[in-house]
Amino acid sequence: MNLRTGKTSGDTVNVAEAGTNVLELGILSYYTKDPKYYAAGKRATMAI
Repeated sequence: MNLRTGKTSGDTVNVAEAGTNVLELGILSYYTKDPKYYAAGKRATMAI
């Protein structure tokens, strides 16, 4: 899923990939002190 546009490249999602988005973007939010990255990862996971 493209987080900028919201478009997907197919209809199959790897569960591990979805969980990794929240983890990686959560860490990015932590270090940048900007919650928008975690929010984007969480939205993507909830969409799945």
